[in-house]
Amino acid sequence: IIMYVIIAGKHPLIGKGDLKATYSKMLKDPKLLFPSHFSPLAQSLFLQFVKVNPLDRYTAKEALSHPWITRFPGPIPLSYADSLNYEHAKEKFYTITKGLLFLSMCTKKI
Repeated sequence: IIMYVIIAGKHPLIGKGDLKATYSKMLKDPKLLFPSHFSPLAQSLFLQFVKVNPLDRYTAKEALSHPWITRFPGPIPLSYADSLNYEHAKEKFYTITKGLLFLSMCTKKI
C-alpha cells in the first residue's frame, strides 16, 4: 500500500469521504485502478505484494529481484507459490505427453 501511495499520491482503496464500512467492503473485493504514470512493472510488483493469500505474496528476496527494483530488464520472478504451480503444471504436461507417446507407439504396432 505504501508503494502505491508513494507512486500515485493516494491510497488505492480509500477515497475522500469514504467511511470505515466502505473500506472494509473494498478490502473484500478490491477494484484497483492505476494512474497512467504507474508503470506496468510497478503494477506487477504491487500486485505481487497485495495478493490475498500471504503464501502467494512475494518474499523480500523475490521483491528485490523484480525488474522494477533492479532496473534491469529481465523476466519477472514468480512468487514461491507461483513457481510451485508452474512446476506442477510442467510435470503434469510431461506426464500426459509421455502417455500420449506411449499410446501412439502401442497403436502403431497393432
